[in-house]
Amino acid sequence: VYNFTDLPSILSDDMVLFLDPHVHHLSAMGASVQKPGIKLRFLKINVLEKFRDQFEPYHRLLGCDLASSTPFAGTLVRVPFRTADVAKASEVSGIQVDRAMAEELNSQFRSEAFQWLLFLQNVARIDLSEIREGPAGSGDGVEICSLGQVQLASPCAAPAEKPDDTEALAEADSPADCEAAPKKPTRISAIGSDCAVADVTVLAKIAGTSPKESRHHYRLVSGSACGVAEQVCVAVPLELQDQDSAEVAAQTTANHRILKLFKEEGRLFCFLPLPRSATSLRLAAHVHAPVNTTQDRRNVLLDDRVGDR
Repeated sequence: VYNFTDLPSILSDDMVLFLDPHVHHLSAMGASVQKPGIKLRFLKINVLEKFRDQFEPYHRLLGCDLASSTPFAGTLVRVPFRTADVAKASEVSGIQVDRAMAEELNSQFRSEAFQWLLFLQNVARIDLSEIREGPAGSGDGVEICSLGQVQLASPCAAPAEKPDDTEALAEADSPADCEAAPKKPTRISAIGSDCAVADVTVLAKIAGTSPKESRHHYRLVSGSACGVAEQVCVAVPLELQDQDSAEVAAQTTANHRILKLFKEEGRLFCFLPLPRSATSLRLAAHVHAPVNTTQDRRNVLLDDRVGDR
């Protein structure tokens, strides 16, 4: 988050935590070099009156009512974008976020967010929204307008527990079969599995003047019994085919279905994707691995250094 801000904060239950690594903003509230952060129980004081600038952005957002005496049943993370003036004096980063960069991030979400869910352990949906101020004098606070969403659909586990060759991958249900019976989305862990083979579908929705929906299908393979190194998981993009088409019928013999690969540039993940500039896999598949990265996750370290540039 420090690529975009100098002062992130986290609000959950009845507590809020502000982080100010160089103590440029919170010294008046008690932050110090030894403890460059502030933790407050906001129900004990009138934070909207005493610290309005810091707490107003949370108020009435997704059900968070700081004027009530009720804890917030959830977690909000605020990343106030670094302006040009703040960037000049910042000791954290010189990156400033303006309207052009915000549009660039929006464009990036639209083009690749469907990949971000592949190797996460608990997250099954990501929404991108724009927060707009309500009409003047309406008292409605903020308006949240959806820009896009990616969501994990139900996976199908392949029947072969320990496939000895790639032919076993063809015996699993196709991605379309997975969608026939709706189930609660579950995760296929890339860590600690002896063998895991599953089909995953990610649904992507783009809002706006030209709304669009798309489905992206992958076969996840992990575990030593599948020939994959420990803590490594591979996601192979698949092409969805019409089950009644003549092409599928011609490719289906003796209960074996030949799956077609979808052309997609493979990326290296460490739960979330690393920038394409970090490394090129030159594969038509995505790979999750516990790689050693720089602190900004922009490059991969090939030795034992921890977070060095």
